[in-house]
Amino acid sequence: MMIIKSVKLENWAKDQKRVTIGRIRKEFNVSEEVAQDYYNYLKNTGIVGRMGYVNHEKD
Repeated sequence: MMIIKSVKLENWAKDQKRVTIGRIRKEFNVSEEVAQDYYNYLKNTGIVGRMGYVNHEKD
């Protein structure tokens, strides 16, 4: 994954309540495989947690 895209992806994900592969595909116009990679990336970075819900930082 390109760094530029990951920043855009992270910013987009942080604005969502829940992230799904389908939503990633629609938003970024990517294939199922790429969307799965993006989703895994978001999970690995801790932005997305269980069931695709976004972990918003608590103030």
